[in-house]
Amino acid sequence: MKLLAAMSGGVDSSVAAALAVRDGHDVVGATLKQWEFPDDASRIGKGCNTLDAVADARRVCDVIGIPHYTFDFREIFEREVVDPFIADYAAGRTPNPCVRCNELVRFGALARKAEMLGFEGIITGHWARTDGTRLYRARNEDKDQSYVLYAIDVSKAHFPLGEITSKDEVRQMARDLDLLNADRADSLEVCFVGDRRPGDVVAERVPVAVRSGPIVDTSGAVVGEHRGLAYYTVGQRKGLGVAAPEPRYVAELDVARNAVVITSGDGLGSTELRAVRPRFVHREPSDGERFDAVVRYRGEPAPSRYTKREDGFELAFERSARAVAPGQAVVLYRGDEVVGGGTITR
Repeated sequence: MKLLAAMSGGVDSSVAAALAVRDGHDVVGATLKQWEFPDDASRIGKGCNTLDAVADARRVCDVIGIPHYTFDFREIFEREVVDPFIADYAAGRTPNPCVRCNELVRFGALARKAEMLGFEGIITGHWARTDGTRLYRARNEDKDQSYVLYAIDVSKAHFPLGEITSKDEVRQMARDLDLLNADRADSLEVCFVGDRRPGDVVAERVPVAVRSGPIVDTSGAVVGEHRGLAYYTVGQRKGLGVAAPEPRYVAELDVARNAVVITSGDGLGSTELRAVRPRFVHREPSDGERFDAVVRYRGEPAPSRYTKREDGFELAFERSARAVAPGQAVVLYRGDEVVGGGTITR
């Protein structure tokens, strides 16, 4: 098959491309230029939107013997990922930009470009599995990234790392291939945020949306002051600056009052949620079907019952789910299979 490998410069996408070459596919590497950092220090670093990333991807392609191209996706990335990210944080929600990027950029715009250029599919270094019609967790549960892939079209997706059980094995493959990025650290931050906080990005773009206000407990009593809602998320414990005999957590971001509402750990449970922008991998569920719902990346599965709604769906949890945050993705699993998901509204 003629396949386009999306290469971030990291070891995962590099080995994924190399495995596809080994398996006899006609592979071309592509790095997406999605974001322009404001200073040289952040442009030259270890993230997927840096000069180092492009250079590393090009060097890998030279070693494994495939062409490499760089595509300018800055406009669509800002429109489909960055702008909604800013709007969500400004509205007191906690978005997951990786979900939108995978759906609308990597397996959206890039997939369309690949098809136009005659490619039959997209290779990435994601840790997940697909058979072309369904999506599954990776064999390596600790590295599994299926949560951020629930909204993609899997028909053209190829995940060579999905069957590998150890990250050490991937790094050893890279060493055996003499790839210079074999020991490169994983990029854990949001690519256009870097080592800053999301609130810093919102403050740069929409300063009026980041203003201090009260921290209140569930009775309404003012117990502290916050620096701006964009610096907080439901379930957060650290950085509240509130003295209390037991740990306190963010329970709600009240935009109308510009207030952070905090509670004890017992107050973080939810018995249900509603979600919009539903996306399903293979088929839409029927009312009453039971799924394990994951409400945040690396979150614990919560058994739930599904009910369709006009603009999305509702889930009723069989036991209380912790720290359900509006704006985050909820992903439905049946065993290892990803059924679909949506964006939490309440």
